[in-house]
Amino acid sequence: VVTYLAGCGLQNCPMLIARGYPDIGWNPIEGERYLSFLRFAVFVNGESVEENANVVVKLLIRRPECFGPALRGEGGQGLLAAMKEAIKISEDPALDLPNLPEGAAP
Repeated sequence: VVTYLAGCGLQNCPMLIARGYPDIGWNPIEGERYLSFLRFAVFVNGESVEENANVVVKLLIRRPECFGPALRGEGGQGLLAAMKEAIKISEDPALDLPNLPEGAAP
């Protein structure tokens, strides 16, 4: 999580620049999207933490052991696997496209 959010600070935000906003040197949109993902995907004590996404990030940094079962999930398909997949998709948006049958036009 920290690695991904740190990466958001290494690039500008083409969407904001295209809308006429000044280049602030980092990408708040991607960081916000990732926090939104965590907000809806993470549960603490059986309750969604959607109203306190920043608490999730702090807990992942300071006390990652409290997310152990959620991160591992059953069969290795827990939150950590979902976050890794989300990071791969963000690095290569083509991964987010549906698989088309051979010969089909996009």
